[in-house]
Order: sequence, then C-alpha cells, then structure tokens
Amino acid sequence: MSASAPPGWYDTGVPGEQGWWDGLAWTPHRRPAAAVPPPPAPVTPVAVPAAGTAPASATPAVTAAPAPAPGGVPSTWAGGTRW
Repeated sequence: MSASAPPGWYDTGVPGEQGWWDGLAWTPHRRPAAAVPPPPAPVTPVAVPAAGTAPASATPAVTAAPAPAPGGVPSTWAGGTRW
C-alpha cells in the first residue's frame, strides 16, 4: 500500500486553478487558486539609546529656584517645601 496525500484542495498544474483530491483520486471539483497574501509591511527601526543614557524627551526640565525673600533667606525650597 502506498502513502497518499490527505484530502484537500491542491494545485492542478493549470495556472490559477485548484482541484479537490479526495485522498484516493481527483474529483471533478475545481476552484480558483487561493490568492497569495501580500508580504508583511517592513518594520521601521527605532533608535535605542546607548546604555546609561536617556533620550532628550526623558530629561527632566530644570527650573530655577525662587528668588530669595527679603533678608536673603528663601521662603521655600526649589521643590516647593516651606521652611
């Protein structure tokens, strides 16, 4: 006994046509060949910062400390905490 392909739609050798193989013989059933899906879109590479560095967008903004109050002592820390 020889091995046979399982039942299914297979190319018949006619461009754009598939036929039904029942596991033993070809049947008269035909259909257009399945469309081949287009290849996936290329992936756009993303720049990765080197180890130990951060992208410019991740750098926190630097704010100036408030002007000192009269007498030379600031009334708050730069972070907003009162003395």
